[in-house]
Amino acid sequence: MSVNAYISILRRGIKRYYAYPYRLIFSLSLNLMFVVLLTVLWSHLLHEDALYLTQYFLLSEYVVVGRVMPYVESKYSSSIKQGWCLYFLKPVRLSTAIGSEVIGYQMVETSVSILTGYLLMILTGFVPQPHTVSLLPVVLLLITIYDFVIEYIIGGLAFYMYDVWGVNHVYGTVAYALSGGLVPLSSFPGWAQKMLDWLPFPFRRYYMIQFLLTGELSYLVMGGITLFFWSIMLGIFGYLLHRRGWKRFESQGG
Repeated sequence: MSVNAYISILRRGIKRYYAYPYRLIFSLSLNLMFVVLLTVLWSHLLHEDALYLTQYFLLSEYVVVGRVMPYVESKYSSSIKQGWCLYFLKPVRLSTAIGSEVIGYQMVETSVSILTGYLLMILTGFVPQPHTVSLLPVVLLLITIYDFVIEYIIGGLAFYMYDVWGVNHVYGTVAYALSGGLVPLSSFPGWAQKMLDWLPFPFRRYYMIQFLLTGELSYLVMGGITLFFWSIMLGIFGYLLHRRGWKRFESQGG
């Protein structure tokens, strides 16, 4: 398989992004609206420090927010519905090809969003620590791998379901609430925090935000190892799901 084929797909993804320049402005404005609403809401209901909440949600909505969902899921499900037989004739693997296009498509938006987030953080008086900035690529890589695996699984459900759009949004809503996107997990009851330690959601968002906010490496180490473990386990499940789906597809004349 030619590496140039994947590079070409990567470039195509970047070009596709520039076809919708106003998407970036809308995305950044929407993120800022969420930051303001969540900060005002929880600073009154929980009596949390408003500055802490502002910085927390800025990192949440601009830096570690999911960049892959639901684009990967839609690409997989549409490809399955339209017929994977088309990909048998191409010199690329479907998973890697979609991954290349997604990376290219999201690269510009992610970079601008992160820069915007840190600029707003600095305006609040936050001074990023050098080691957190230098390790930011590691944080984003772990998050991207995990998100891709989740969407790989949801997209694979298109082999067995008529429409996976609902599954994707239900999962996204649950993950957002249980990962610390809606409210910092430190405000959860103790029993709930212990229960969530058995799930991947807190390590996907809350732990990464706390590392970027406080600079404590323990958050990155614990969050990174756990998130990578979940990515491997769920990746194996996704592979088996797709493999069985391939067999169903071929048995029906695909």
